[in-house]
Amino acid sequence: MMAVAATAVGAMARWVAALLLVAPVRRPAPKVLAHHWWTNAHVWRLIGESTAVVVASALAATLLVRWVVPPVLRAVITPIQDGIGALATLIVLPEYLVTTALRHADRRPPRLAYDYSAAVTGVARQGRAVAGLLLGGVSRGAAKAHPLLVALAFGALALARVLK
Repeated sequence: MMAVAATAVGAMARWVAALLLVAPVRRPAPKVLAHHWWTNAHVWRLIGESTAVVVASALAATLLVRWVVPPVLRAVITPIQDGIGALATLIVLPEYLVTTALRHADRRPPRLAYDYSAAVTGVARQGRAVAGLLLGGVSRGAAKAHPLLVALAFGALALARVLK
């Protein structure tokens, strides 16, 4: 039985050797250069540059929104409110001059002048309150914004600008 197995293995070995010696040698066909995007060095340079732009803009936006915007907004609340008050004063000034001139002439100013002054003052108070609440809320919201969300948003904007 062993002899038969050895003979079979020997015959198979001779057959494989004959195939290898007799079989024609195949040479690989010359490769046609396929122009794929991943074979172009220019594309890889652009990908590297755009990745750098996206990462840099995302990082800058994260730092800006998280740590720069909130203190700046808190710092400008009071000047904006003071500006609203100054604008209201300028709007009321003509009414004040007219009522003062009428009083100096021993005349009574019309009720409309007082109503105008009260309306302007009320609008100015509401504007001051809205400015304080709005800027304070945006400041608190910017301080609580998750850095990853800010980075994703600004990174997507930068990527869209690069791909444009």
